[in-house]
Amino acid sequence: MMISETGNSRKLSSKKAFTIIEVLLVLGLIAITAGLFAVNFDVLLRNLNEKNPEKILHEVLRQARYHAIYNHSIVRVAYNEDTSTFLLARPNGEVIQSIKDKNETDYIFYLKPPEVLARGGFIPQKKEDTPLNHLEFYPDQSNTPAWVELQLNNEKILLEVDPLSCGLRLAKES
Repeated sequence: MMISETGNSRKLSSKKAFTIIEVLLVLGLIAITAGLFAVNFDVLLRNLNEKNPEKILHEVLRQARYHAIYNHSIVRVAYNEDTSTFLLARPNGEVIQSIKDKNETDYIFYLKPPEVLARGGFIPQKKEDTPLNHLEFYPDQSNTPAWVELQLNNEKILLEVDPLSCGLRLAKES
């Protein structure tokens, strides 16, 4: 204990405090981190509304399969390039559902010929050059075996539509 010049006894403070520079430094770091988070969050929100073409196509195929099974009838899927819209329709032309694609992708359907059985196993066949007008989905949960060519900007992707599972995978074209 120390006695001051006036004779009062007081304890010297052993408390430690932050300096103003330390406080400002921490506040600056918090502001920079919040700014980076806000920019990344804005990009995330913008990208959340956009779906890539494969996901849109998969969603369309799932919807067509669902309608074929539920309504016990054939459902046709066609892509209208002018309106960038997938049309799900019955064979008589009645539209069941339309799904808009905002990515400006061109989708071209091709018939997938059956694989040829040879001595070494199945041999995949080449893609036909004549595009299909539509794909058909049947009430027995199958669909037209097909390839779908996606054209986005200058990139072309060839996907194979599995006729039993309705799944998509990159095509192995020979």
